Amino acid sequence: MAGPSESIPKLTAEQRQTVAKLAKRAKQEFATGNLDYAITLYLDCCKRDPANFPWRQELRKTEKLKYKDNKKGKPLAFLSTWRPSIKMETFSKTGSHLKALEFAEEVLRSNPWHLRALIVSAHAFNALGLKDLALWSLDQARQIEANNPTINRQMALLFEERGQFQLAIQFWKFRKDKE
Repeated sequence: MAGPSESIPKLTAEQRQTVAKLAKRAKQEFATGNLDYAITLYLDCCKRDPANFPWRQELRKTEKLKYKDNKKGKPLAFLSTWRPSIKMETFSKTGSHLKALEFAEEVLRSNPWHLRALIVSAHAFNALGLKDLALWSLDQARQIEANNPTINRQMALLFEERGQFQLAIQFWKFRKDKE
């Protein structure tokens, strides 16, 4: 679970309303094709309300659309992702899961197929008790490397925790078949 001083922010009704307005504006910008601004707005929504699954899905969908589903993000993405990648790794190792998520999203902003950022996000979500988001992040990573035994193992363990043993068995078998 999250560290003793770290927890998911509890939003007031007013804060929820503000974030909902941001998300509505992001949808409007998406509809007009202003993907950069929509991404910025969705990032703000996710930072303010990290547990909101639909907004994170919309963010990733918008990022992938921006790069025309090219599977590598912007050209020379590594030049703009190295610094947030280092910060993401540092915060992940120190147990600052919300900060790790924040920097993972900065990496994913330039390359929504960045495997390590997706895995770090999954670990952070899991540590924060957001199991659905952890599974979703791992599923995003599996779309990049379906044969990765580490990803399949983590998914199997999460499905076991949820009591979804048939799904867990599939991932354990998949992992064993590929090793």
